[in-house]
Amino acid sequence: MQLSKKKSKVLTDLIQPLVEDLGFELIELRARQEHQRNILEVFLDKENGITLDDCALVSEKLSMVLDVEDFFQHKYYLEVSSPGIFRELKSERDFLRSLNSRVKAVFHSPIKGQKTFVGVLRQYQNETITLDNDTHEFLVKLDEIKKIHLFPDV
Repeated sequence: MQLSKKKSKVLTDLIQPLVEDLGFELIELRARQEHQRNILEVFLDKENGITLDDCALVSEKLSMVLDVEDFFQHKYYLEVSSPGIFRELKSERDFLRSLNSRVKAVFHSPIKGQKTFVGVLRQYQNETITLDNDTHEFLVKLDEIKKIHLFPDV
């Protein structure tokens, strides 16, 4: 199951107000197929984290809305969850919320000889971040980053 950009936008516009009215932030929507099952994944967050009860509540409300709107013409499974402790950083809000957190960044091309960097996200400004660890400090433009996610010591 794939969502076109247009269908993804329509779905986001449908889901986001409901999620926000319930006190949550919509982090990401993802549609995928696994073992011939269509799955719609909805990732949520809130200030003190997401509980299983939160996921159940949102899942129940979203199921009703999606069924009434008849958004999908085929059978699908709805999964509502937290983005997890290793959540990917994508938006300005993600970066600002994650300042002074440990992250792992993978660059498109090596920077200062490194393709991967684990360190602390120190600053976000004008699509540029500052990363540092005990030995290096990097000033990196977001378009140089292939992927960046939280990388806590666990």
